[in-house]
Amino acid sequence: MSLFDELKRRNVFRAGIAYAVIAWLILQVADVVLPILGSPDWLFRGLLLLLAIGFPVALVIAWIFELTPAGLKRETEIDRSKSPPNDMGRHIDFAIIAILVVLVGYFAYDKLAPSAAADKSIAVLPFVNMSRDPDQEYFADGLSEELLNLLAKVPALRVIARTSSFSYKGKDEATIADIGSELNVAHVLEGSVRRDTGGTVRITAQLIRADNQSHLWSETYERELRDIFAIQDEIAASVVNELKVRLLGDVPTARQADLEAYSLYLQARELSPEIDPERAIGLYRQALAIDANYAPAWSGLAENFIYLAEKVRLESLRKVLAVSRCHSDAPLENDADSSYYVDEAFKEARCAANKALKIDADQAIASVSLGRIAMVRDSNFAVAAKHMERALELEPANAQILRQVAILSANLQRVDEAVALLEHAVARDPISPSVHNNLALNYYYAREWDKSVATYRTVMNLSPNPVGVQSWIGLALVFDSQAEEALAEIKLERHPDKEKDHNERRPWRLIAEAMAYHALGRAVASDDSLEQLIDGYGDEWGFSVAYVLAYRGEADRAFEWLAKARDNNDSGLSEIAVEPAFDNLKSDPRWLPFLESIDKGPGQLGAIEFSVSLPD
Repeated sequence: MSLFDELKRRNVFRAGIAYAVIAWLILQVADVVLPILGSPDWLFRGLLLLLAIGFPVALVIAWIFELTPAGLKRETEIDRSKSPPNDMGRHIDFAIIAILVVLVGYFAYDKLAPSAAADKSIAVLPFVNMSRDPDQEYFADGLSEELLNLLAKVPALRVIARTSSFSYKGKDEATIADIGSELNVAHVLEGSVRRDTGGTVRITAQLIRADNQSHLWSETYERELRDIFAIQDEIAASVVNELKVRLLGDVPTARQADLEAYSLYLQARELSPEIDPERAIGLYRQALAIDANYAPAWSGLAENFIYLAEKVRLESLRKVLAVSRCHSDAPLENDADSSYYVDEAFKEARCAANKALKIDADQAIASVSLGRIAMVRDSNFAVAAKHMERALELEPANAQILRQVAILSANLQRVDEAVALLEHAVARDPISPSVHNNLALNYYYAREWDKSVATYRTVMNLSPNPVGVQSWIGLALVFDSQAEEALAEIKLERHPDKEKDHNERRPWRLIAEAMAYHALGRAVASDDSLEQLIDGYGDEWGFSVAYVLAYRGEADRAFEWLAKARDNNDSGLSEIAVEPAFDNLKSDPRWLPFLESIDKGPGQLGAIEFSVSLPD
């Protein structure tokens, strides 16, 4: 008899399977019960180690002994001619079947039962400013966000991102139960802050269960302002303890900083980057003038310079770059065109991000900023991938980072991966217009027109009059062969402020109009929209001009404008591999050589190492 047959006869394989299934069940029960009992983390790790050690012991016991009607006997003591064959095997089979039935029932219930918010989930609402000075609002908001960021670093805790949590600011009509349901969280942390002129602070925090609005924990802290970081640590530790969250290490703690620099940093963060990036940059610089080693302020600078560069806010760029710069002491070329200022802004952003990481290598926002620069400015996806991986490693649940990682995944032609990342980000930040906007765009890249339109409409519900969204809805409808409906949507892409309409919305409207008119066979109207786009925005929007021409089947002109976009280092080229409008060029013999000339060929993109996995 072979060794395999003997192992089979002695039920070693069955015993191994039964042990593994039972051990898994024990660990599942322990993972739920031990935190409730307040057991230390080492107890679960010890149980895991014990069960692992027990596995080979179980196999040895199965080899040596057999379960008989008379009890457990050594294999050598059993008379095979007088005992029922493989009696122990039948017992083990029954046990395995029974356990599998339990598991199937458990998984069926888990998948089919109505979903409820995971118990280890929380939204941190903006703390109410109770100070006499209403200008201290930034301090209350900043404290709330700092607590949110601390809790988000606990891997076992699902924390809703700032955009969604802060959307309830000033909405007194929303109950805790409403908020819990809308954000799909089991708990809400809220509170108030009163900062007195004498240098003291009074902070009240309370943790509430969302479904029944019961208070699980509350505390009031009356301390000197210099103790603000210790208070943050205490609140975070109390929340983690109350939620019985299993930790792999210590509770994350707040970063110590000069109080004046910290105050300026909070004010800057309240404004950046969408609200007032120009003013935010000034405040970050004031913070750094007090503490040049304050890494978060350097990260904030990088983030805001990227924003201004990508939006081509020329007047703002001239103002913020006229002040002393990080990357150069050389005087600015005052008569230079917009591309010069955009280039200077990206250099400033790179310098600031590198300074942040030199001071603190764990600055995730600085890493993602360098990844963004490498992706859209340097067109170096390999370098971008390394920075993005690092940012995701540091803060795997950060919706802002997930968005940027998804953008790189899409640009690498991994659109399915990008969609999965963004759908996960939506779960973390369900009321964020920007996350939904990116998800809609990736549905567009995936040629899922209905989903793209529906998600863009969600963006419009979450944000009043968002820039470009009506035009993107129109583009999706054009590709879905609904050109009349598309044109009606595109016509709605207007802003009552003529200056804002001209600078921000008109280019998107002209792009979409040119394509919709072409789909309707209205050549003169399509030409008119395209000419207006070229005359007004050709220098900065060369990539967009190229994809309108590609959609219209004008390959020669499309390649001319693609060459211009390459010469101008147009950031739109990062999306060239997935943009549907270029489908008409893919059979052209010039297409592949052009992609390879900008390092975007299929083989070049496929060779880039970029390992991304969805966070838990």
